[in-house]
Amino acid sequence: MKLLVTGANGSLGHRFVDELGGEHKITTVVRSEAAARRLQGLPVKCVVLDLDDHDALVEVASECELAVNFIGIIRASADNSYYQAHEMTAQAIVRAAEAVAMKGMISLSITGADSESRNSCLRSRSEADQIFLQSSVPATLIRLPMVLGERDAASQALLKKAASAIHFSFRAGSLEQPIYAGDVITALDRLLNQPIQPRVLDLGGPECLPRHQLIRLAGSYLEVKPIIQTLPLFLGLLAAGLLQHLMSSPPVTRTMLELLDQDDVIDNRDALHYLNIELTPLADMLSYLAEDFRQLQYS
Repeated sequence: MKLLVTGANGSLGHRFVDELGGEHKITTVVRSEAAARRLQGLPVKCVVLDLDDHDALVEVASECELAVNFIGIIRASADNSYYQAHEMTAQAIVRAAEAVAMKGMISLSITGADSESRNSCLRSRSEADQIFLQSSVPATLIRLPMVLGERDAASQALLKKAASAIHFSFRAGSLEQPIYAGDVITALDRLLNQPIQPRVLDLGGPECLPRHQLIRLAGSYLEVKPIIQTLPLFLGLLAAGLLQHLMSSPPVTRTMLELLDQDDVIDNRDALHYLNIELTPLADMLSYLAEDFRQLQYS
């Protein structure tokens, strides 16, 4: 299959190209030479261009049958708003896909995406989802919660918390349903081997548990018993609001905290039946990640 991949320089996109590049002819589009260098050595053709350059994107897309989109952010900045990252990206991909009459599109989204949400990230993701779904080219969307994979940002953050003697967390009782990155790649592989249908698949991990339990469970694989101290969310929102006032690109925003605070409770039955996959058990997932974390610490 000839694929156009956007967002391949992110952790999940990079893994997709690395694992499936031998089975498919993949062309990736990135915005900078620095992003292109991150993909060196992988089985992929890399093209540097701005997605706003419609003619250039159509030229690249004309050689592809399907588009797979990994672009998405949870932290907006002055240089990259949610609208730019989500809706504008979706518009660019859809316009190019329609121009060359692609067979289909696949795009990753986020659990909780909703046009009525008070959270600007979730609203933006929902708007982008609708752009894909309303296209004349069929699109399948996979909405995901926390994705954990070897050496990605989410798993490193979780394991650093688990490795600490004491960890302070805002509303540590909020529910998480993490999914293994390898399972997401398997899901995408299954989609690529069947005709793309216009539909939304909600895909989460095999277990739903409070964040403090997830951190403690991760700690058990590092032989650490972290003490979790929960803090009221309003304190984090207050601090994040202050950072946003003082900094043009703060490390955390109110929108991010609100997003991370939502309870992820996902019914997997429809997605698992449609994709015909089995999920990696949470214990196995954390064991893989902990072993990789230890190797990284001692390398």
